[in-house]
Amino acid sequence: MRRGLHFSRRRLAASTAATAIALSILVWRAQAIAGNADRLRAQLGSEQAAAARLASLSTFDDSHLSALRERARRFRQGLGGTGTLQAVLRTLGTRWVRVSETTSEHGTYVTRTERFAMTSPTSADWPAIVGNVDAIEKLPGVGVQELDLQSAEGTGARSLGEASMVLVVEISRDAGAEASR
Repeated sequence: MRRGLHFSRRRLAASTAATAIALSILVWRAQAIAGNADRLRAQLGSEQAAAARLASLSTFDDSHLSALRERARRFRQGLGGTGTLQAVLRTLGTRWVRVSETTSEHGTYVTRTERFAMTSPTSADWPAIVGNVDAIEKLPGVGVQELDLQSAEGTGARSLGEASMVLVVEISRDAGAEASR
């Protein structure tokens, strides 16, 4: 009896097939890795190109930031001061009564929205109302948001039934704290 290697065609065919399958899996895996690497390089290149385009189109360059700073500076200069509310009340006079007010605080300024109504308005008050609106809008930080004039029909003559206005007063935070005391 011989001991040694036995040659079997079946085993040779099975090992050849297994080797071929293992090699094809290795080749497929190497191609997949190479494809992924190429795809990642292409994505990185397109991402870098997009970042460069975005940087060239940026709205936050020095000229835009300077313009934004200038607008913020002008806004701050346009805010009312400590005496703004008192100036509004002096301009309106005693016939205008505060009906409601709301206050909202922002970073460095306070916005007060106030509604005033005129007591016993008449059509003769129209020039004074127009003058009040003109004078109020010249005050820093004050704007007329709404002016409501309603007529009432009397005995054959039209008269002014109601007059109200809504003012928006924007004052610096320090002035807003003092005005609310």
